[in-house]
Amino acid sequence: MLIENVRHPLLYFFFLSLQSIIVSRLKKNDQIMSNLNSCVKSVSLRNCDEGRGTDLHKQGIKKSVVVTFVWRNMNEKEKSAFCQGVKILGKYPFVVIHPQSYSVDYLLEQHEGISSLALPDEHFQSVSTYNSMMLSPWFYQLFSEFDYMLVYQLDAYVFSDQLDYWTSMDYDYIGAPWMPNDTKYERLIGQWILRLLKHFPIRNGQIHSAHLFHQVGNGGFSLRRIAKMQEILERNQEMVKTTQGKHARQEDVFISVLLKDKEHLKIPNYRLAMYFAFEKAPAWCLEFTGGVFPFGCHNFNGRYWDSFWKYHIPIQK
Repeated sequence: MLIENVRHPLLYFFFLSLQSIIVSRLKKNDQIMSNLNSCVKSVSLRNCDEGRGTDLHKQGIKKSVVVTFVWRNMNEKEKSAFCQGVKILGKYPFVVIHPQSYSVDYLLEQHEGISSLALPDEHFQSVSTYNSMMLSPWFYQLFSEFDYMLVYQLDAYVFSDQLDYWTSMDYDYIGAPWMPNDTKYERLIGQWILRLLKHFPIRNGQIHSAHLFHQVGNGGFSLRRIAKMQEILERNQEMVKTTQGKHARQEDVFISVLLKDKEHLKIPNYRLAMYFAFEKAPAWCLEFTGGVFPFGCHNFNGRYWDSFWKYHIPIQK
């Protein structure tokens, strides 16, 4: 409906005001993204091509470890993601975590320099048992000699070595932001409705999907300050045990949403986090970043494979 066709003066004023607010906000967002694109292109991504780490922060570089989880034979896409991870991130300690009943000796033979860590099978039985492990202080204690952990699941893909850069930013947690779906409705009207819903308090872990939009973010490709994870999980084990709800029981949601304000976690906003990783609506995210691909992505082999990722990620046969 065109505003010019609205006859009632109050309705006309309402729609005119709404249009003005939306246009103003979109222009503001465009200006913010323009400034951010210029900053990131000129600074944070300067030396991240061809698998080379950034040399902008040689002093005080944090000790990092890359962890991935292998509990069964990999398919072609997962093999490609694993090989890419070793190729780009193999200069860091690279640990394959696996069940005690599943041998990964074949990976150690194929890829020089990586290592493995066997854990009880009970932690690999389901998504729920994985979440419980990732919310356990003992898991992070295993890597206490390091400052940061990059979680690299087999549905993640790394594009370039930016690990030293992102650890130098001194965040406690970074993951791919949970973006709204890439539709005209959610880009305009839907975003305002979702932002309104986000202001309703979260009670007993009952998180609506709207609470997640623009939050940072998904744990499948995520950077975690190890000491901080161990500290906050030790302090909140009772909350881990008693929290209910579909979303709240997911380890990344629990850490980055439920504990964010409670523990004053240092997490970047979604605009900056898009340069760290994409997950939902990757074409929209790429438009946001001005055509700059992020450090990595998550769920590349899911719903956006045919429409986007297959044109950007080669699969080894």
